[in-house]
Amino acid sequence: MAKRTYDIEIDSYIGYPISKTYIREELARCGNRPVTVRINSYGGDVCTALDIRQQFLDHGDVTCYVFGMTASAATILATGAKKLYMGRHAFMLLHQCSMLVDKWDWLNADELESTIEELKKTCTDLHKLDMCAASLYAKRAGCDPEKMHEVMVDAQWLNADECLGLGLVDAIDEEEDEPVQMTAAVQRRFAACGLPALPAAKVEEKQEPTPKASLLDSLANIVATISTWLTAGKQEAPAAEEQPEEPAAPAAPVDDEEQPEEPEEPAAPAASADDEEQPEEPEEPEAPAAPSPEPSPEDTAATIVSLQEELATARQRIAELEAMDGADTTPAMPCTAAEHDTAMQHCSDFVRRYKHLI
Repeated sequence: MAKRTYDIEIDSYIGYPISKTYIREELARCGNRPVTVRINSYGGDVCTALDIRQQFLDHGDVTCYVFGMTASAATILATGAKKLYMGRHAFMLLHQCSMLVDKWDWLNADELESTIEELKKTCTDLHKLDMCAASLYAKRAGCDPEKMHEVMVDAQWLNADECLGLGLVDAIDEEEDEPVQMTAAVQRRFAACGLPALPAAKVEEKQEPTPKASLLDSLANIVATISTWLTAGKQEAPAAEEQPEEPAAPAAPVDDEEQPEEPEEPAAPAASADDEEQPEEPEEPEAPAAPSPEPSPEDTAATIVSLQEELATARQRIAELEAMDGADTTPAMPCTAAEHDTAMQHCSDFVRRYKHLI
C-alpha cells in the first residue's frame, strides 16, 4: 500500500506557527482539488481555530486525519472537515475554554467589588465560548449541545472507539498502527500545557544506563597517565608488585565408599645408645616462582593508540546521538546496553593489565 501524503500538517500550537494566514496560503496553493490535512496538536487559540474551521468549510473538500494526542482548539478546527478520520491509537480531548486571569494588587472594598464584576463577566464569556464549541461538536455528532458540553466538562482523553461512538469522527483509520508512547517526558509536556494525563495510563520511564561519557572520561584519564609516563622518558616500569603466594593444592576428594585400610609398616627398631647420631640432610630450597612478563613500552604505546582511537569513535557516536535529540522527542540515550558493556569490559581489561604503571 502506497504511503499516504498530506497537503497540510497541523502539528504545533494553533495561533503560531499554525496561523490563519498560513492555512489560507496552503489552501490557496492546493486550489480547488481535494485537500488532506494531518492533525496532531495540543491546541491553542480558540479564535484562530474557529477561523481555520471556516476556511475548511469554505473550501468544501477537506479531509482531516487525527493522530497522536490532539486536544482543545485542534479538535475545534477539525469539525470543519468534510470527512474526519482518527487513527486507531490516537486520542482526542474536549474541554472547557479557559483564559489568563491575572490580578495582584491591594484592593479596597469598592475595587474588590469591581474586580468581582469583571470576573463574573469573564465567566459569562467563557460559558458562551464553551457552548459555541459544544454546538460545533454536536452538529458533527448529530446530538444535543448539552451532551457535548458534558463531555467537555469531564475533560477526559477519548480513544478512537469512544470518539466514533459519540459521532465525533466518521471512521477509524486502521492504517495508522503506531501506538502513542506515553512516557514521563510526554506527561510533563501535558502538565506544562495544562492538559490532563491519560486516564489509567502507565508511564513508561526508561531506565537509563550509566552514561558512557563518564566511563570514557575515566578511561581517558588512565590513558593520559600512561602517556605522560612514556613521554617523560621513563623506560623502566616500577618494580612489579609482589606475587601472591600460590594457594595450596586442594586436598584430594574423599570418595563416599570406604577405602581399604593400608597395612601399617612395621616400626623400625630403636637405635642403640652406642650408635652415632646421623646428621639430618638439609632440605633443598624451593625455586622462586617466575615473575609474569611485563609488557614492553612499545606494546603499551600501541595499546594506548588503539584505545585513543576507540575513545574518539565513541565520543563521535555520543555527539551524533545528542544531535538527534530534539524538542519534540524524549532525550536520546547516550549509548545502548551492549555499547556500555563493551566499554566497561575494555576499561576493566586495561586496568587489570596496566595498573602497575599508574
